[in-house]
Amino acid sequence: MGYSIDLSKISIEAYMEILKTQYVLPSRKILHQDIDSSFDAIHSCNIRD
Repeated sequence: MGYSIDLSKISIEAYMEILKTQYVLPSRKILHQDIDSSFDAIHSCNIRD
């Protein structure tokens, strides 16, 4: 049993929604900066999960 979610089992869109609504550690706050365009770039590279 792990302390984090298995990222291979959820979509990029689902992960983005999780990040938007969850508290993240200070070292991961950069993930919240311009999150929509960052995930658009990931999606445009055909990365799905």
